[in-house]
Amino acid sequence: MPKIKNPALDQVSDTPFIPILPPLMVKTAVLDKMARLEPREERYYLPEDDMYLIGSAEHSLGPIHMAETLLESELPLRYVGFSSAFRREAGTYGKDMKELLSDQTDPRICR
Repeated sequence: MPKIKNPALDQVSDTPFIPILPPLMVKTAVLDKMARLEPREERYYLPEDDMYLIGSAEHSLGPIHMAETLLESELPLRYVGFSSAFRREAGTYGKDMKELLSDQTDPRICR
């Protein structure tokens, strides 16, 4: 697994981040379980597939382990997702940034 070398990341933890190119579509049920389905009018919906295009990488990074029970010895797991973001709303920079770091190119680092 490649390790991302970045001085900003090194200040957060010694645990390496795992780079992921996450899926660009998420099932409706998954977004609902994550409490990220609303507001629906800001999301792009694909009715034939019952899926949404992601608004940010965490929409498809969040459920990676949703069907697992993780052991404390396996933690922390740290991911960095690089993806497109499909949103209808404008002017939301920082809206979803609680517990996230951002650098100048705007990848979000999930702690």
